[in-house]
Amino acid sequence: MTAYLDETFDFSDRDFVSVVDEFPLWSSYFGAVMLDMIDYKNNVTVLDLACGTGFPLIELAQRFGSSSRIYGIDTWDTAAERVRLKIKTMKLKNVEIFVKPAEHLPFGDNTFDLIVSNNGINNVQDPDKVLAECVRTMKPGAYCILSVNLPGTMIEFYNIFKNVLAKNGLDDCLEKVDAHIKAKRKSVEENTGMIMQQPFCLEQVVEKNFYMRYASGSAFLNHYVIKFAFLESWKKIVPEKLLNKVFAETEAELNKLAVKNGQLDLSIPFAVFKFRKILE
Repeated sequence: MTAYLDETFDFSDRDFVSVVDEFPLWSSYFGAVMLDMIDYKNNVTVLDLACGTGFPLIELAQRFGSSSRIYGIDTWDTAAERVRLKIKTMKLKNVEIFVKPAEHLPFGDNTFDLIVSNNGINNVQDPDKVLAECVRTMKPGAYCILSVNLPGTMIEFYNIFKNVLAKNGLDDCLEKVDAHIKAKRKSVEENTGMIMQQPFCLEQVVEKNFYMRYASGSAFLNHYVIKFAFLESWKKIVPEKLLNKVFAETEAELNKLAVKNGQLDLSIPFAVFKFRKILE
């Protein structure tokens, strides 16, 4: 029943990356809003932070056209190979990918007219350092647009998960769940505060919500994106000897919820921030 707990993933495997390239379905909701908030002009220089397998990097390269220069940066080298394959296959001449940490951008001061990051800033090691690097490499008056998912993400799952932990006497694990959420998902207010520590002028915040819908809790926990992108963090919260018990009970409760509601609906609230570097 809990076979998904035993799966492992090799992030350096090209076949794995070719399959994971479907991951933009998750990030497309955020990215579509972000793409609509961009002002498209000729002769601009753009950076996509934490570009993964190339969304929205490749889309931006096409929307801005040949007069502009688009750069992507990520630490995932095998994903970068995938991006380069797309660049080659699509014969794009205006886009380039770097395998570097976003905390140390390999670009000069005042380089970019626009920096974007689609659900990436909340997954870097040091968001404050990344934003400082954005300031350094952005031209005065340049824009930055960031999307993030918010603390209420998959709240339906987390409520059941925490209830199961509590029923098993794992009260110390409840704090771990909260810490896990807080580490990856800051509120709109927290993100705004982090942005405003830098010389930025916040111009727009768009908050939206969508649902990831599944026929059952079993389908949800066996979904490939859930298994490789989320499950490992959840497993670390639970003592190994109780791992199968806790997840079997969580799966069963999710299945009950799906039967009750006709399907399993998981909320994904997110926000997109658009801000400008203050003129010097």
